[in-house]
Amino acid sequence: MNDNLASSTASSSAAAELPRWRPLRTLRFAIFFALGFTLLNFALTSTSASWSGHAAWARALGVSLVFALLISFTIDLLFVASRHLLGRRLLALSGWRRNLYY
Repeated sequence: MNDNLASSTASSSAAAELPRWRPLRTLRFAIFFALGFTLLNFALTSTSASWSGHAAWARALGVSLVFALLISFTIDLLFVASRHLLGRRLLALSGWRRNLYY
């Protein structure tokens, strides 16, 4: 009986920890959006002669990726800073307040 209580307490304390920062997830997210914005850019300006070579595609993807990375990592750093400031109070948030935070 005590073993079940100890294991459930350990698992609930692990679940109650603050979320970690995951840069690979952020990188994947940014790459996905950079590809999407590059394709959107092509769809809107495909009649332009600037899309004729591989260099143009690489430049467009590079610009989109830089913006997507800057926005993604800025949002992540803001979450890290807010977790640092709020600390354990973040765990007490529930319902609409927690949804509003995220």
